[in-house]
Amino acid sequence: MPVLRACPHRLVNDGSKRYLNTERTERRKQKIDLAQELMASRYVLNASYIASDVDVRDFNRAMARIPYAFSDNPDVIQAYDRMVANKTDDTLFGLLEASLAAAGLSKYAVARTHLSKVMTVVAGKK
Repeated sequence: MPVLRACPHRLVNDGSKRYLNTERTERRKQKIDLAQELMASRYVLNASYIASDVDVRDFNRAMARIPYAFSDNPDVIQAYDRMVANKTDDTLFGLLEASLAAAGLSKYAVARTHLSKVMTVVAGKK
């Protein structure tokens, strides 16, 4: 009898561990996706780039997702709060760096000097 009683408990524990691992993996994937989205859409901040409504919307949506996706990381939340309170290149770069680190992408981190260097191509007129 003790073996049968232990089995259901073990199945529940194994199931909850798998669920927690899946949740942790999904959460990390959300962070990576958001960090990549922020890096990919930062070109809209380039002074010489004329951003479309879609460009602005995409960047703003990515920024709005930060408090949710990184709610478990105080460094990102502090960087986000600093950037919201004082919108400068320095606070934005700090936020991007913190987001990359929190997403586990710090080994791929971009040098701060390259964060502001974004190549944009002007679309041809038809």
